[in-house]
Amino acid sequence: MRAKFVNIDEGVDDKYLFNKYGIEDKFEKIYKSEQADKAENCIGKFKDWDNYMVKVYLNPSSLKMFGNWNRACSDEKGNLYLADSIEILHDELVAFLSSKDIKGNLINWQQYKDSNVFYLAEGYDLNEVGLDNSLSDEEIVIIKKHTPIVIKNHPQFNFRTDMTILSANAGLNENYSQDNDPYNFAAW
Repeated sequence: MRAKFVNIDEGVDDKYLFNKYGIEDKFEKIYKSEQADKAENCIGKFKDWDNYMVKVYLNPSSLKMFGNWNRACSDEKGNLYLADSIEILHDELVAFLSSKDIKGNLINWQQYKDSNVFYLAEGYDLNEVGLDNSLSDEEIVIIKKHTPIVIKNHPQFNFRTDMTILSANAGLNENYSQDNDPYNFAAW
């Protein structure tokens, strides 16, 4: 049932203030900007093991529009490839990137909860206690060489090399700083 004296144009899509007084909705501008940024950086999509469509983004400027616990990879040039999914395996992301001719020594990262912090992925942590003796010499060289580049290219994010996501999720080493990072890759 429709009300008799209601002007149907007022308040529709929150345009009342703009239509009546010319006041723009600042949040709409932010939303459109973030949506455009998100769409612009999407390099493709693939179906994961559970047939869920996963989008992959190149060098996102922010994580505001994404979920949490996302997987990512970085390359030698410091590019960050973010998969907008908590459910995928890094192997699936690497296979997708390889299909796009993005190959080489990639570092696997995982977002911590819904923060701007990325830890090394759980695949690097063989003993689930810390990185001591769990990385091969080749992995250490790759991480030492490429992490400073990804840190430089993405200062809006915090890339932590002191532990993996499993250790972080267990609440270990909450008093982290670059100074007490056992590998201190950012200083190389």
